[in-house]
Order: sequence, then C-alpha cells, then structure tokens
Amino acid sequence: MEVVTGIREVMATLDKLPTAMQKKILRPGLRRGAKVIKQQAEANIRSLVSEEATGFLASHLEIRTKKTRNRSEVGVKVQIEGKVLNPKNNQRAGLYGSVLEYGKEGQAPKPWLRPAQAAKAQEAIAALEDYARQKLNDAVEDARR
Repeated sequence: MEVVTGIREVMATLDKLPTAMQKKILRPGLRRGAKVIKQQAEANIRSLVSEEATGFLASHLEIRTKKTRNRSEVGVKVQIEGKVLNPKNNQRAGLYGSVLEYGKEGQAPKPWLRPAQAAKAQEAIAALEDYARQKLNDAVEDARR
C-alpha cells in the first residue's frame, strides 16, 4: 500500500472517495444486505400461502437500487415486481403481495416483508459492513488515481 504524504494528495483522495464508495462499495453492499432480507421474505411467503401462489410471488421478488435526484444518496429496497401478471388469474404480482402484506376489507393481513426486515436487519447490516471492509481499500486506491 502506497503512503500519501502531502495534504493535497490526502484531500484529493477524500474528495474522490464518496463517488468511488457509492459505485464500488455502498450500492453492492446494500444489495448484499437486501439479499439477506429477500431470502427471509421468500421463506415467510412460503409459510403463509399455497405452493402455487408462493412460486409466483417468490419468483417475482426483486432487489432494486435507487438514487436520489442529485445522486448524492443511494438506497435499496426489496419488492415484488408490480406490473407482472399472473397468467392463471390475470392479477398483478405487486397487488397480490401488497394485499397479503396489509390485508383488505374482509381479508386479514399476513405480513411477510416487514417481519423479514425486522428479523434480519442486523444480519443485513453485518453483510453490508463485511462487504465494505473488503472493498474499502480498493476504493481508496482507485480514488488516489
């Protein structure tokens, strides 16, 4: 590892680091954490609904990264693809997942995503931290160039 001796080099490295961190560390690290929650959500779906419905919902569960308008922040979410139609009943996957999660008049809620997030939040954070530790040195080196 190269040692930076001048203050200008240090400041230049720090100025470049946030962009490098978002591209190389934060976004993929958040996806790793979301994967932990997604796996728990799939298990929760399987325990709540029939095998036929489970396959449809679980196969359309996805992880999406998002950026703010000024691109200074990134985020990640686990969701069901909303526009995909179930060929058997022509119902949108996102609507079915939402009704299952929150219920509707005459149908009690069967939460599957919120409990997954609550149960696996610490494990997801640990996955992000592990990934960040592994990749931080690479990002610092890239920022110095």
